[in-house]
Amino acid sequence: QVADAVEQGTDVITVFTLDKAREVSAAAVKAGRVQFVLLKVYSDDDFLYPGQESGFVQHSLHEVVAEIKKLPGLHLAGLTHFPCLLWDEAAGKVLPTPNLHTLVQARDQLAKSGIAIEQLNAPSATSCTSLPLLAEYGVTHAEPGHALTGTIPANQQGDQPERIAMLWLSEISHH
Repeated sequence: QVADAVEQGTDVITVFTLDKAREVSAAAVKAGRVQFVLLKVYSDDDFLYPGQESGFVQHSLHEVVAEIKKLPGLHLAGLTHFPCLLWDEAAGKVLPTPNLHTLVQARDQLAKSGIAIEQLNAPSATSCTSLPLLAEYGVTHAEPGHALTGTIPANQQGDQPERIAMLWLSEISHH
């Protein structure tokens, strides 16, 4: 699967382990191309969904980047984490999670060492109204997810710019 993704010209591939980075590197060399990668980072105090406890712990980032730089055919394009924003029912709005703060700290940590990244990808709860919040943190990439159908938690009343574009219909009949 990795080789296929690289050969097809995938813009960026998120890596969670050095073993996967090595696999992507080998596929890129074989394909004769440079593959851009994002590193998924996290910190011990972050919110992680079950089954998504993965990535590179923030305090090891410099060592990880040093290893990534040794791998031919790879270009470190940026960092990512998930979820970076979540709907807060009590506040009635989308708020940053600790994960977003970790992501920004990781970017700043690399910048202080002279390592510039092009992409800061911060998915979750992305919508027209949360994009300005992401921009305040210097996020360059987000993933629309449910905003495409207008079914974001912030749109429970249908008052967001996203229009609900999904309808659940059920037909019940009996003889």
